[in-house]
Amino acid sequence: MRRHFGSLAGLVQHFAVPVPTGAAAFAELDLDTLRDVAGGLGNEFDSSGYPTDEGGSYGDFGGDFGSGELNGELNVGGDTMSQSGGDMGAPDGFRYDIATGDPYDADAAIEAMLPPAEYDETPIEIDATDVEPRELSAEEQFAIQVDLLQHHQDLASPALLNQGQIGDCFVVSTLNTIAHTPEGMAYLNSLVTPQGDGAYHVTLFGADGQPTTVLVAMDPSGPYGSGASGDPTLAILERAIGTMHGPFDSMGAYDSIANGGRPYEAMNDLGLFAQPLEASAALGYTPDGVDVLVVGTRPDAPGLADFGLVGSHAYSVVGSLSDPSTGEMMLILQNPWGGEHPSPIPASQVDSLFGYASHGMLPSGAGTGGTSGG
Repeated sequence: MRRHFGSLAGLVQHFAVPVPTGAAAFAELDLDTLRDVAGGLGNEFDSSGYPTDEGGSYGDFGGDFGSGELNGELNVGGDTMSQSGGDMGAPDGFRYDIATGDPYDADAAIEAMLPPAEYDETPIEIDATDVEPRELSAEEQFAIQVDLLQHHQDLASPALLNQGQIGDCFVVSTLNTIAHTPEGMAYLNSLVTPQGDGAYHVTLFGADGQPTTVLVAMDPSGPYGSGASGDPTLAILERAIGTMHGPFDSMGAYDSIANGGRPYEAMNDLGLFAQPLEASAALGYTPDGVDVLVVGTRPDAPGLADFGLVGSHAYSVVGSLSDPSTGEMMLILQNPWGGEHPSPIPASQVDSLFGYASHGMLPSGAGTGGTSGG
């Protein structure tokens, strides 16, 4: 049963809250006191006038106080307090900002949140008086081409894996190089079959060239232990290669690949027809959907630091460009770390800086064919 109060005084007496009398006194009533009064109205009241546990139609704060001296609706809650109608308020009521106590114009606040009725579509005038358009120099175009080959990533870019805390650059570089073309990524995807609950069957190839199925379990939330981060399919393949070679030790599934290897070994694991070559074989190479090339630096070759290279490290070959200043062929590489890519390597320096190149070819039907410099 609801309990109605015929006057503000009756309401305040019921909740034992002292309050002055009269309309003027009510207008000056402390806001905290009103909130204390209204706070008890979120419940139904029994026949004796005491709150029950049922909650009900009075709302969180405030409600209808019936007729009499107040003769209107008191609504206290959120950021505003209002009283409208009856003898106690003006026809349009009044509102206060609870935070500041200042009068609050709700209509103005709502209007301020609305977008303008009309947008100014007048074109912005730009003063181009002293601007002289020019074509990019050959050197600038070369720098842009190198930057795009090494860094550019968007939704249409190739999948990428960033090497983790283990020394498996030969695996990560191989996967990234294969995935650099749509044909290569399609082939890698064909090797992975989801089994549900983070489990995958991965088709790899043993030393005899015969396919074998490797079961891989991945945490879908990542990261994948000590392994690489990035594209999920490539991360699954990295773990599968480590799993196939076993046994597991401190690095778990990655133990067998944690201390380095040759990229052509990883290529063979993935079913490519791979072989080691002289490093200079990478010159003139352009990713084509069939041929895959990865090079490895010598352990302590002089001049590595001049090009941002580190010793005993594998790099993806992502292209070859002609230096516009000298005409010399330059090798463009990508670091499996996901950054710190080396500067272009002149053809004359390749054999002294790199100990080998690993060349692989996707199986027939996986690509479209192309050219590879040698």
